[in-house]
Amino acid sequence: MKDLKPIWLKYGVLYGIVSILISLFSYYISFIGLGLQTAIGFIVPILFMYLAAKELREENGGQLSFGAGLKEMFFTGLVGAAISVLFTIVIINFIDPGLIDKMTEMSVESTRSMMESLGVPDDQIEEAIENAEESAASGFTPLNLMMGLVISAVFTFIIAAVMALIMKKERDPFDDENIGGEFKAV
Repeated sequence: MKDLKPIWLKYGVLYGIVSILISLFSYYISFIGLGLQTAIGFIVPILFMYLAAKELREENGGQLSFGAGLKEMFFTGLVGAAISVLFTIVIINFIDPGLIDKMTEMSVESTRSMMESLGVPDDQIEEAIENAEESAASGFTPLNLMMGLVISAVFTFIIAAVMALIMKKERDPFDDENIGGEFKAV
């Protein structure tokens, strides 16, 4: 019996759960550096978007149109990102309001160590730290997080479109099966 849930919903929820687990790990167990966090934040959605489109293609006998692939991957990415943003709103507003300060501190330390390793002068480091602290304080409001979701949706659409172009596989219109059998000359 075929599962009635859309494929994009299944993989979108899985993407959201993995994002939450990565966030919890980074917040409470071991801070993941900003570079690694950015890489993971890029790879995880692409992985789940790919898996959703791959499953849809397999269900359709190896065929996947651009439109179907785009829809599947876009909704997968959108659901996962929405779950991640909602989790962030809940955790920083209701569960652990002090988390913003902790995240700001971890980000500042990561920025400081990176800049020091690059040999940036102390006055420029201090200026960058002040700017980072100011932007971090305002960056985690529910409105800013929702704006981030909108921006994420735009990038998700672009990535899904590129991936759909790569993954599309449509039936050859000149294949014998598609034109009613063998070609007969008159």
